[in-house]
Amino acid sequence: MANFSSALKITDVNDFIAPSQDCVVLDQSKASLKLADTDDTEIGQVQIQSKSIPSRENNEPVKISLHDCLACSGCVTTAETILLEHQSIDQFKNKLGDKNCRVVVSISLQTLASISDARGIGVAEVGRKLSWILRQHGAFAVFDLSIASEIALLENCLEFERRLRNGEKIPMMASACPGWICYVEKSQPHLIPYISSVKSPQGIMGTLVKQFWSSEINSSPQGIFHVAIMPCYDKKLESVREELMVGNVPETDCVLTTGELEKWLDDINVNLSDTKEESFDVFFDDASDLGDLMDCDNASICWPSTLTGDDDPVGSGGYLSHLARYMSLSHGLGRIPLKQGRNADIAECQLDNGQNRINFAIINGFRNIQGLVRKMKLGKCHYHFVEVMACPSGCVNGGGQLPVETGRTEALGRMEKSVHAAKLRGSDIVKQCDLIYNRWIRDMPGSMTSVSKFTTSLKERKGISVADW
Repeated sequence: MANFSSALKITDVNDFIAPSQDCVVLDQSKASLKLADTDDTEIGQVQIQSKSIPSRENNEPVKISLHDCLACSGCVTTAETILLEHQSIDQFKNKLGDKNCRVVVSISLQTLASISDARGIGVAEVGRKLSWILRQHGAFAVFDLSIASEIALLENCLEFERRLRNGEKIPMMASACPGWICYVEKSQPHLIPYISSVKSPQGIMGTLVKQFWSSEINSSPQGIFHVAIMPCYDKKLESVREELMVGNVPETDCVLTTGELEKWLDDINVNLSDTKEESFDVFFDDASDLGDLMDCDNASICWPSTLTGDDDPVGSGGYLSHLARYMSLSHGLGRIPLKQGRNADIAECQLDNGQNRINFAIINGFRNIQGLVRKMKLGKCHYHFVEVMACPSGCVNGGGQLPVETGRTEALGRMEKSVHAAKLRGSDIVKQCDLIYNRWIRDMPGSMTSVSKFTTSLKERKGISVADW
């Protein structure tokens, strides 16, 4: 077997398409996959049509490339074997020990929340402890991915405004989930025009590190090994997208999951509770000097950390929460609180000023996503914006998170609250983001320069797709 981390070997990640571990591409013995019982009549059944795939004799190995894979986690392809060997704990250790390489680590809030809940330590404290440990073992810098999340959320708002103003494709769908993006590109390419063009926080952080910060430390993009610690295995697939590269250099070289980070901590025999603490690195040490390009007096109207209220559920990425509040404040629209939909993984809210109404939704899990896709095909989707995550309960429940043995629902609730609380501490992050636009972008959020750096493109990727239902 490939030299994967033991965290990957022992994890049985839930199949996004069906509750089995069979490959949805090649298993011709199943004519259809019936989803778990549900009262949602919009979902229906997924039918796998017969494809002209060569028959196998004598158990001949089947070859599937990443171009065929729907990221359903039912198998590990040959191409994924190479990818996962490169993006592994062993590779991470090798780079930490390489004196000619500057290892830069970015850590997601969902990862911090998972470790916090498992260890009984506060989210901010976990971040400081991990910063100290990583630097002690060779990391050149350790960043909080919240900086990139802040930019992603703001650019997402400005794209939504632009779409409404210019009559572009609606509903706009958040694009931070790689499982969802993989599914659209390979199985539902007609939805590509509806997907937000803004990069995910991981993608934006890669851009910041490789295209801008590298020159600040007198390094080339090749001289930096950027590692993202994320809650999801599919983020490994995202990192090798050709759209997220500087020339031939990936902007994110390696993605480790929360579980793999925990395994590394065990390997180096570190007790997180007993370690010292150090703050995250920042791109700019002189954050008090904001320059004159941005109108800092209006920062509270823009930045997510200053917009999010105590009563705002943030979902996995906070896209709906921030966009709803942004549109409410910017356009004088009265807000109807978020309410649960047909099940726990659907939530909706509205903005209404008596003349205009905007409908928002959070839709998590592929069962619900299939219902959304069906509505789109029938022309019956009434939403203007949808935050979509492939995992039920969103990113805090990602396949790469630490396992929860008992009380899973309660644990996910605690982690969600931890992520929300961490988003309220953003004054220092806002200063960093202001300086990013001042000194690096040299233009306002939503400008052509900003769009050229913080957006990406999607395309239909040929492969065997799930049929219509």
